[in-house]
Amino acid sequence: MAAPTSGHSLFVALMFATGLLSVAVHVVDRGWNRLSSPHSMTLWSSLVQLLLVLPFVGFVSVLPWKIAVVLVAVGALTAYSRVSWYRALASREDSLSRLLPLTHSSGFLVLVLGSLLLGERLPPLAAVGGSAMILGAILISLEQPGATLKEFLAMNLALGFVLLQSLGRAANNVSYKWVFNQGDFDFFSVYFYLKLFEFLSIATIMICFHSPRLGPGNIQNLAAFVAARGLQTASGLLFILVLNHIDITLAEPVSASGPLIAITWERLDQRFGFIARMGGDPAPGRTLSPWGWTLRVAGTLAIIAGFLLLFQEKG
Repeated sequence: MAAPTSGHSLFVALMFATGLLSVAVHVVDRGWNRLSSPHSMTLWSSLVQLLLVLPFVGFVSVLPWKIAVVLVAVGALTAYSRVSWYRALASREDSLSRLLPLTHSSGFLVLVLGSLLLGERLPPLAAVGGSAMILGAILISLEQPGATLKEFLAMNLALGFVLLQSLGRAANNVSYKWVFNQGDFDFFSVYFYLKLFEFLSIATIMICFHSPRLGPGNIQNLAAFVAARGLQTASGLLFILVLNHIDITLAEPVSASGPLIAITWERLDQRFGFIARMGGDPAPGRTLSPWGWTLRVAGTLAIIAGFLLLFQEKG
C-alpha cells in the first residue's frame, strides 16, 4: 500500500474526520436513543436518507428492471440489517468499543461474497487478514466467556447482531460492484435507487409486522436522532469527497481507526462523564478486569490488522 503523498495528506486527514463523525453518530444513538424502538429508528433513518437525496432526482438515470429487482432485494436486506445494529446498541451490558470493531468484518465478507457471487479471486493474503479478524472477534467474545454455552451465547448476543449488520453492509457493497459490471451506470443513480428501495422495502416490512413500534414517539430523543442523521450524512458526503481524490486502498485503512477512537472516547467518558453531563445515558457496559481490557484491545488490534491486510493485498 503506497504511502500518502503531501498532496494526499489533506484527504487522509479528512478520512480520519469521517471516522470521528461515524463514532460520534454511534455515541449519540447509544447515549440518547438506546431505549428507542430499533424498528422505528430503522424506518425513520431510511426516510431521512431518502429525503436528503430526493432533490437530485432529476440527475438520476433509468435502470433496467432486472437490476431494479436486485436492488430491491439488497435494499431490504441492508435496511433491515440496521435493526440488528440498533438492537446491539440497545444492550446496556455491551459498550460501543466492544461492538464497533466487528463492523469491519464487512470488509472480509465483501471479498467472500465477491468470490462466491461475482467469481472474483480471494487472494491468499486476504484470507490471512480474514483469519486475523475472526481471531479478533473470538478474543473480544472471550471477555465474557460464561460458565456454560448458553451463558456465553447470551453474553455475546449483541456481537451476533453486529455480524448480521455487517452482512447487510457487505451485500450492499457487492451489489454496487455487480450493477457496475452490468453496464455503464453512474454511482449516484445506483445510490439513489438503493436508498429509494431501502425505504420502500423497510416501510412495507415494518408496516406489515411492526406497525405499533414505528411512530416517531418511539424514538427516545428525536432531536438527538435528527442530529445523528445529520452527522451521518456529513460523514457519507465527506467519504465520497475523499474517494474522488485518493484511492480506496488508502482511504479505507485510515477509516479503520474508528474502533480505536471509540476505545479512547469511552475511557475519557468514564473519567470525565461527558455523556452524563449532557443528559445522555452513558450505558457503561460490563465492568472489565485488566485481563478483559487486554482481550478487548488485542481483539481490536487483530481486527484492524486483518482489515489492513485486505487492502494491502488490493494495493
